[in-house]
Amino acid sequence: MTTHSTSDSLDLFAIAHQAMIDASFMPDFPQAVSQELLAIESSSQSPSPDSEARDLRALLWSSIDNRQSRDLDQVEYAESLPDGDVRVRVGNR
Repeated sequence: MTTHSTSDSLDLFAIAHQAMIDASFMPDFPQAVSQELLAIESSSQSPSPDSEARDLRALLWSSIDNRQSRDLDQVEYAESLPDGDVRVRVGNR
């Protein structure tokens, strides 16, 4: 395991990126995937206004998959609500 330290701050993104590589994950998309994503984003394909689909990618999801899993398809997100309740969102594929 590599120790990271700097005099000013830690680059947590770089540390996490390297940790994924060290754990045999591939955190970077191939160029073809990036090109396809750009094509989708520039097209007018979007859910219809009456669709129940919502974009929740900005939430900080965590995975309940085990360490050996290469298919992180079970995720959850918990949030505190103003009334003190907790909402747990569960995503699956």
